[in-house]
Amino acid sequence: MKKPDTPLFNGYGEKQDCKTVYSETFYEGVRPEDIRRAIRHEQQILAEQGPLVDQTEYKSSYSTLSPEPHAAHKQPPSSLRLEGEQEMQSGYNMDFVPKLRPCPAGELIESVKKNHATTEHFEFHRVHSGHHFYEPKPDVRLDD
Repeated sequence: MKKPDTPLFNGYGEKQDCKTVYSETFYEGVRPEDIRRAIRHEQQILAEQGPLVDQTEYKSSYSTLSPEPHAAHKQPPSSLRLEGEQEMQSGYNMDFVPKLRPCPAGELIESVKKNHATTEHFEFHRVHSGHHFYEPKPDVRLDD
């Protein structure tokens, strides 16, 4: 505990004789020699051993990484040209977008123009009330 004759300053230059909450709470009943020894021990932990010579987080995580050679990014020769047009295509569109097939309905229109000729995918069946009826050939699948 603080002695009543020890002056403390409250920040405005006035002296007050009082105890601190810290000394009342934590050091009450403990001998001053024990407190000094505990504080001195905490302050001298690294001072007695000298400088720290162990691996730090920086050394172990970052500086010891070996630089790996990076593969150069390869672009198709037609993508970037110094002169002329630039042709940029995504590999996604070329590989994953389904290819469009011509619609077989065009065959039917051409068949009606040519007196109901049989086409590659359809055979002419009949005309009823102005409607032209065609049936798919049995060996041809239209849903592929």
